[in-house]
Amino acid sequence: MRIDDVGEFIRGKDFWSCEPAVLNGESIQIFSPEVSEHQADIARWICAHWQAILVQCREFVEAERDTYELQAKELNRPSVFIGEGDDWSVYFSTEHDIDTTVGVDFERDMPIALTIGD
Repeated sequence: MRIDDVGEFIRGKDFWSCEPAVLNGESIQIFSPEVSEHQADIARWICAHWQAILVQCREFVEAERDTYELQAKELNRPSVFIGEGDDWSVYFSTEHDIDTTVGVDFERDMPIALTIGD
């Protein structure tokens, strides 16, 4: 399945996956049996605003670091997970043994929470 301005999605068991050029080898995954037009719009918006989203993620992580007791310093290999509705997340791998994954959860275009770990 192709989404214009994003790329070609491959169907998994309960999700769709694509590696848009703008994500430099990382993926967007849409978690639903069928991709809605709303989910496609979110994927297009993410690709169009990717660099600004990365800045927003890093700023949010720094602002919330103490609240979440986050130890990891490096945020690497960002990938995107789109769910139902207006919720989506950017997940990073890290250099830290405990905080191996850091996710920034969004509602529409605003970060609302961190997810630490798997």
